[in-house]
Amino acid sequence: MQFKINERFFSIVIVLMGIIVAMILTPKDRFFLANFLLAWIPQGIIIGLLIATKMNTNIIIGCAFIMTLYFTAYPYTLIYLISIPGAFIGAFIIGISIKKYSIQSSIFVIFVASLGTLIGIGIIHFCNIH
Repeated sequence: MQFKINERFFSIVIVLMGIIVAMILTPKDRFFLANFLLAWIPQGIIIGLLIATKMNTNIIIGCAFIMTLYFTAYPYTLIYLISIPGAFIGAFIIGISIKKYSIQSSIFVIFVASLGTLIGIGIIHFCNIH
């Protein structure tokens, strides 16, 4: 038995969660807009690239969730900005694999996309630290 979720609604909620987290962690001063854009635009670009490459909505959900968690761990650091391309690479590779094997389980795809995004970020992060 497969468990299906309303993918479009859930993806909007997760992306909005990322925007809200970025707004909460952004200092409330006269540079709020610039700092907020610095925080969220990298995530927006990655999500836009995933949409442009016609990735499954569940891939976007997993990627957006991990990028939001990663931002809460490393807000406004250079390592955050440098590691973001790893998120796209990891999610894109998983997305291609999901299409190739035509996996339909929403929860499994979200989990694997999250894991792929985390591995992509981790590889870039590890290479930049060492």
